[in-house]
Amino acid sequence: MRVRTYIAESIQEALRSMRRELGEDAIILSTRTVRAAEKPDHELIEIIATAAPAHSSSPAVGEELPMASQLQQELAALRSAVHELSLQLRFGQVRSLPQWQLLWELAEREGFSESFLLRHSAGLDPSLPLPELQQQLRHSLLQHLRYVPLPEPSHHPLRIVLTGLPGAGVTTSLLKLALFYALERGYPVQIVSAATDTLGALEQLQLFSSVTDIPVAEVHTARELQRLLGSIPPIPQVVLVELPTGNPLHGQLQQLWQSYKSAAQPDATYAVMSATESSANASAFVQAWRELGSDALVLTKLDLAVGIGAVVEVLSTTALPIVALGIGPRIPEDFAAASPGALEQFILRGQQR
Repeated sequence: MRVRTYIAESIQEALRSMRRELGEDAIILSTRTVRAAEKPDHELIEIIATAAPAHSSSPAVGEELPMASQLQQELAALRSAVHELSLQLRFGQVRSLPQWQLLWELAEREGFSESFLLRHSAGLDPSLPLPELQQQLRHSLLQHLRYVPLPEPSHHPLRIVLTGLPGAGVTTSLLKLALFYALERGYPVQIVSAATDTLGALEQLQLFSSVTDIPVAEVHTARELQRLLGSIPPIPQVVLVELPTGNPLHGQLQQLWQSYKSAAQPDATYAVMSATESSANASAFVQAWRELGSDALVLTKLDLAVGIGAVVEVLSTTALPIVALGIGPRIPEDFAAASPGALEQFILRGQQR
């Protein structure tokens, strides 16, 4: 079995060449348009074909090994042709270019679904140089995400409430926010923690307070929180309140959060979510936080995620914006206000970490 490729200016010319070499009974494996190497704007017709199987007598015993080797080679060539055809069907005639396949497969490894990639790559030119195509695809994949800036105090102290799942980095995000407002913005900051049942959280806050001189207070009930906030003088211009962590799908915890939120009367409520969440979890959690009145997400653990495609797909279909990014464990270095530019570095990374 012979597999041959024929490239010509027209389908008729390619067919004539094929029949001349393989005969009238040749089997066409695939057809597509390709770009001429010398003239990228010029399209040619490519046909991949094989000769029709010939009927012959059984081979002699001595011929079996050479024929087996030849059969393996021809099967490998056929697999290659079928693979090329599958790429054509998957990516389109032009999108089977090597650099496009590379980015597509990389995006899929990072958790992006094929349907999402098809929708968000329709307007791109796959013949662009790889760095330019990579940047355009990054921009396209993130274009439907929403971002909001971190708020500033106005005529009264700014109150921000943080909540989230255990292990998502709620306490670490709280400390990063505290240093952001204290160091970068120059505001006096007060931390209040209701996460008294979180192992090590209070000790971490007390150590942080001793190093930074940012005061930390502890409360155990919503009533205590209300009394404490009422007694704080207007000197701290930013008050950060950490709520108990837990699953936002649990009704009992929802009631607890709502009682604390009612006591805090916050200017903004942020839910902290890890970028390592699965698509199903992220979708359920984001929906629950929206219903609980969260204003935005703090997306954490970007440095630990193999890919953030699943989370990006969920966030591209929700009205809940992103306000900040946790890009590592260091405080305060690994913290950034949310923006397309800050998030782009975490998709289509290849081997870069």
